[in-house]
Amino acid sequence: MNPIIIIKNNGRLNKDFELAAEYSNTLRSKDIQGSNTDFLICAVSTKNNMPIFSIDNDFNLYKKHIPIALHAPRVTKK
Repeated sequence: MNPIIIIKNNGRLNKDFELAAEYSNTLRSKDIQGSNTDFLICAVSTKNNMPIFSIDNDFNLYKKHIPIALHAPRVTKK
């Protein structure tokens, strides 16, 4: 049987989820759908000033409407 893990919520977690919900509402109002996980990633990265490193092209679409930064991969020559 798995033990129950208790996570203390100091209020920051709620704010991340609230911002993710705002992003979801903003994008849905523009007929753009995405996953709750994507929007939570966007919220956490925005609040922590961290770019998102992903090969998922959905983030490029989100970037047009919400203030996220995407990591630009370096191109290496062979």
